[in-house]
Amino acid sequence: MISVLLLAAGEPWESPAMADLEAHPGVVVLKRCVDVDDLLAAVATGQSDVAVVSLDAPGLDPASVALLRRHACAPSP
Repeated sequence: MISVLLLAAGEPWESPAMADLEAHPGVVVLKRCVDVDDLLAAVATGQSDVAVVSLDAPGLDPASVALLRRHACAPSP
């Protein structure tokens, strides 16, 4: 099972991405995060494998990406 966090920051691709993720067996979307702080709090639980993020999300910076990686959550734009 692959656990995914989604931070789309209002991007138009959010709904199609959510539908695509939910259509794949073996993938579960744990949370649709509202902002980077929410994303980082969710990743701190250690339950996610991948974070699908908008590169335009306010507050997304190298430090937040490093934190995702420290929690073994691969960021994916």
